[in-house]
Amino acid sequence: MQGYWCEAEIQYTKSLESSLRSDDFCAAAKTAKLAARLRAYLDMDAGVLEQEARRYAKAALDCPGSLEQRTQRDKDYETLIEERNYLRLERSLKAEKDSLFASVYARKAARTAIAQGDDTTALTLIELARIRDARQGWVTFLREDWRLRLSIEDNPQKRQAINDRIRILDDQIFPCD
Repeated sequence: MQGYWCEAEIQYTKSLESSLRSDDFCAAAKTAKLAARLRAYLDMDAGVLEQEARRYAKAALDCPGSLEQRTQRDKDYETLIEERNYLRLERSLKAEKDSLFASVYARKAARTAIAQGDDTTALTLIELARIRDARQGWVTFLREDWRLRLSIEDNPQKRQAINDRIRILDDQIFPCD
């Protein structure tokens, strides 16, 4: 999420290989599922990783729990978004210890608020995500935060500044060659 794609791929591969060499197919399934989830959070295709996760889980025979289930925390945040209970959601996200959850669900809620024409709430949620993302150095998420912000900005000068900011953040992402 910090924009170092090659390094992330190498770490994923090392973790996966370590699990498989240790005959811990449940850990391999969880690693692949986490990687798929992170890709999905970035609106990237996660299909191959989802297939890998299912393949490893099936080969494991005895992985506890389902890889497909959403956690209760996911369900709670999704319910607040569906109910448009933005005040409670904002309080929960501010108190959330897991920055990844706070960031992802703040953006999801912001998208919902934008779709409903509630730009004020969207701005609050985007800023909540942006602050978390900036603290973590999550360039890929910061880029998404600013894209959301751009989608509701009317001022041409601010739009230009936001576009410039997005381009600069794009330069901080180092894809694999």
